[in-house]
Amino acid sequence: MHPQNSHVAGRTLIEMLTALTVIAVLTTQANQHFPALIARQASATQINWLVGAIHYTRHAAVVRKTTVTLCPGSPHSTGCEGDWEDGLIAFTDHNEDAQINENDTVIHYMAAVPTRGTFTWRSFRRRRYLQITELGYTNYQSGNFVFCPYDQTLIEPRQIILNAQGRVRINRRRNKAGHVVDTRGRPLRC
Repeated sequence: MHPQNSHVAGRTLIEMLTALTVIAVLTTQANQHFPALIARQASATQINWLVGAIHYTRHAAVVRKTTVTLCPGSPHSTGCEGDWEDGLIAFTDHNEDAQINENDTVIHYMAAVPTRGTFTWRSFRRRRYLQITELGYTNYQSGNFVFCPYDQTLIEPRQIILNAQGRVRINRRRNKAGHVVDTRGRPLRC
């Protein structure tokens, strides 16, 4: 005798085909958006790397009570050389000449993250470096970094804004069409 409340737990062929169809549709939708998601994540990593370097430089300048320069370079550099996305050095710069002299020391080298784009530094006084004074202010260099991704079909340019007090923010402004714009409302260009 079989218990009265027991029943066979099975699936029909139609139920399995329906489930497979739903899985196929969801997988197709996910695959269409996956490259853009990866590109956004890679860009965010690179932007956060640069913002972290700026914060580190500001902190080092205040703690060491001297001007600290942040610029592109390698651990063996004697000054600022190369591109911002290739690696950064932060060093004490007692005479503010953006060169590592006998009294200056390299505080930190920030190795590059895998490159997915380029950074352009646009600032007041048009220097290839960023200097932070002992008070945590820029050395009259308020400006912005523009990040230009290599594949602009997947992600748009981004802007990191640095004010005279050494504070950093990421520009999130968009126009009515949904494109990233600068502080004047103009489309951000590379």
